[in-house]
Amino acid sequence: MNVTKQVFAEFEKLYGQCVIMKDGKPSKYFAAAEAQGSCIAIDAVDGTNETVWDGPGGTMTLCQIGDNGDFYANEQFFPIFHGPECMLVHGTHTEAGYVITPVQTIPYLHRFDVVNVGGEQVFVGATLAKWKENKDDWSQPGEIMVGKLNADPRQPMELKIIRKGITKNHGFVTTTLNGKPTIMITGIEGIFAVTLPEKFEDEWDVTCLIPTETSEACTVDIDGDGQDEIAMIEGFHGHRLVIYKEVEGQWTEMFSKDIQFGHGLWGGKLLGKDRLIAGWRQGTQELTCFTQENGSIQEFVLGAGGTSQFTVWEDETAAYVLSADRQAKGQIGQLALYTITQ
Repeated sequence: MNVTKQVFAEFEKLYGQCVIMKDGKPSKYFAAAEAQGSCIAIDAVDGTNETVWDGPGGTMTLCQIGDNGDFYANEQFFPIFHGPECMLVHGTHTEAGYVITPVQTIPYLHRFDVVNVGGEQVFVGATLAKWKENKDDWSQPGEIMVGKLNADPRQPMELKIIRKGITKNHGFVTTTLNGKPTIMITGIEGIFAVTLPEKFEDEWDVTCLIPTETSEACTVDIDGDGQDEIAMIEGFHGHRLVIYKEVEGQWTEMFSKDIQFGHGLWGGKLLGKDRLIAGWRQGTQELTCFTQENGSIQEFVLGAGGTSQFTVWEDETAAYVLSADRQAKGQIGQLALYTITQ
């Protein structure tokens, strides 16, 4: 594989990123700070920058809503491991620039997405904790919640809890597990699979797949046998990348690699092969692609910026990784696009 890197922006404590798609192609690239700071949007065609907001910052997650360029983000998730005043906000672009509207306060909202359930747009979110007296208090575990978006997505949603008892949520990925639309959410208690129902009103099935403290998780058919494996970063901000294969109903370790401060995981088909991409923020700070070739896992380093988050997609000519390279220059992060060709 060949890789080229393009840097769109640099700023302190870059953390969140998002790709806004339109007609199957990137329209905007977003980048936001985890501490007090800004959010910017980069035009995917001409590379021009636009300020989305100057503050308050504290953004862990951004996600697209529908196909008109609108998005949700969280703000005020600070200080670190805290966030009692965390706010879900709505963003839309106008001729005068971006308009940001507070939607509702959701304390400790960490990760979330908007998914299609029975033709309706549904918010699925995970909290770091239910409540905390201070940043070191983990006595009240977090929850998984869902809510239907209103016709006006700027209006508050009625949220219902579908799972309690998830401490230190970190991972959240919208994926499929053996063909079923699934959201995988992680915490101290393990890897949870949320199977999307046919209708919002139906029962939401939440199953703990692997009861091991996990920072990130995703699915990938790394060996190409038609059955999904589960890749995980073991431990909160953990130090081991592991791939599990289901053997006779049991998840069995098939590959592992020592890493430092694991942060970011993706699995899927890329450039015609099933691949896993993982990142870590300490040590070599690499963003690495894993592919099984001739029965063994091969590694290919894409970059070394200490990613916090990344988004992966491809078109007819190449594969792409938009990465919030959090440690690129110490506390100064880079929003970087890695273009991958054969």
